[in-house]
Amino acid sequence: MIVRRFIALGVVATMIGCTLLTDLSDLEGGPPDAFEASTKDASPSDALSEASPCKGTHGATSVLIDGKYCIDTTEITIDQFQEFLNAVKGNFAPYLPETGLCDTINPVSPGWGQQPNPFDGGPPLGSAAAGDLNYCAVHAYCTWAGKRMCRDIGKTGSGDYAQRNNATVSEWFNVCSHGDDKLHTWAYGPTYDSGACAPQDAMTAYPVASFPACVGGYPGIFDMSGNVAEWTDECTYDPDAGCMPCCTARTPGLGYPYESYAECNAVFESNPSVWFFYEVGGRCCSDPQ
Repeated sequence: MIVRRFIALGVVATMIGCTLLTDLSDLEGGPPDAFEASTKDASPSDALSEASPCKGTHGATSVLIDGKYCIDTTEITIDQFQEFLNAVKGNFAPYLPETGLCDTINPVSPGWGQQPNPFDGGPPLGSAAAGDLNYCAVHAYCTWAGKRMCRDIGKTGSGDYAQRNNATVSEWFNVCSHGDDKLHTWAYGPTYDSGACAPQDAMTAYPVASFPACVGGYPGIFDMSGNVAEWTDECTYDPDAGCMPCCTARTPGLGYPYESYAECNAVFESNPSVWFFYEVGGRCCSDPQ
């Protein structure tokens, strides 16, 4: 039996007019199945191998999914986004959508570079997932990195907003849910584990891949449940969606201590210009070589 519920968010001031849509399923079954995925390197790395089956020139290594498309092993880090900023020197135009969606939107938050560092004595701040990114920032970074935002399987251009939780359509949801096999309500499995991923009541992002259990639905993919939420290229101009236009940010677990917020089918719907401060960042997809 599938129970659907719609949660209206009274979120922090920077989350303007957002709605969280969560699908909850009553699931049966034992441990997750044995996964099969094509990978060259299941560990995160800033160096891309020339032998990689996936396109890309910068950022994390990628995993090839069912021979159809690739997805980065980790979210964009602060160091990686800063490398992009240093390289483009404010010239974002070549990396923004051809649709013009971002032409009047600043892809750099006025608060960028002012993130607090809670990891005293631990990993450096730069290895943490980059929050404070809007849709345009993620689009520009992924394009510069020789990759792209996650969208529909086998198609170009923006993904189908209405199908963003359909595993046969959405690249991101397909990976997190392992093809919606009902064994991955959360990326790591069918049962919520509060210790598997970055603490949801944390007020700042954690270094990527620092929680070994926070991996899945395919092997080698870290932090799809938890840490920062992730923008995808699944947008709509339908005014009924509640914002105009609306784009999708996935699994907004960080800062929201409720297990449903980290489910694979949990999304924020918001305008691409909105700053989410620490809560929202991104991850890149790409095409096979």
